[in-house]
Amino acid sequence: MANTSLHISLSDSLKQDALQQAKDGRFSNATEYVRHLIRQDVLQAKAQAEFTTFIKKGLESPSCGQSPQEMVAELKAEIKQRV
Repeated sequence: MANTSLHISLSDSLKQDALQQAKDGRFSNATEYVRHLIRQDVLQAKAQAEFTTFIKKGLESPSCGQSPQEMVAELKAEIKQRV
């Protein structure tokens, strides 16, 4: 996969936070930290979309004898296993 650039503006505070993540050793540099945040956001959005699809399917399906709370807990557990 080819790399490309995206130039962003950050407040001094956010810049310092990103640099601190690298300084703390969690990431090799601030760019890696920003990449990590973007990846996490994409994964979270996909999981949310999947969860919404599961809920819609559940609401449209015949009753399975579970309470809505039990169904939601089961779906959340299934999504966690996939992520």
